[in-house]
Amino acid sequence: MIFNIMENYNNSKLTITPSIIRTDFDGSEVMGTWETPLMHKTAELINKKQGHILEIGFGLGIFATKCYDLGCETYTIVESHPQIIENALEWARNRNNVTVIQGDWYDNLNEICLNKYDTIYFDTHLDSNRSKFRNLVVDKCLSDGGVFGYFTMGDGDVFNYGQELNIETLTVKSDVESDYLGSAQEMLISYLIKS
Repeated sequence: MIFNIMENYNNSKLTITPSIIRTDFDGSEVMGTWETPLMHKTAELINKKQGHILEIGFGLGIFATKCYDLGCETYTIVESHPQIIENALEWARNRNNVTVIQGDWYDNLNEICLNKYDTIYFDTHLDSNRSKFRNLVVDKCLSDGGVFGYFTMGDGDVFNYGQELNIETLTVKSDVESDYLGSAQEMLISYLIKS
């Protein structure tokens, strides 16, 4: 079932405005600018080394812009949706240390795992391979002292890190249209510092 949903997502047309991304096949929200405070705080928490960064899922580019502006040696984006790939390529155009890998991360493991990363951030929509990401990418590609973080809608430790996981809370308030927000929403920032 989830495979069919993800296949529909990757093959569907998206409606992308400056404030929200929605799927045309069911109208669901992929990302919205209401996430900006959460994305910025996450970038500040996990881009400590300002080294080599891997981001899975570009969305509106909110995390990428903040993380890049904080500083990095290289920035690698993996994006699967054709319309968002176009936006990621445009974002990367004048940034000479950015690579955009086009396609699903699961199908591009060989290219992704050629490198070690100081920061890895995971934020995908309807990803049927999410449970494999820790073993296939994080455990192999995160440098010593590196930080792995991911977007969560309150589900916390979805990668089973247990006591190693750092969880911070942030109250997000927004007047921006969203399927997920009322007037305020407490969000979790989940991240691991590899020792």
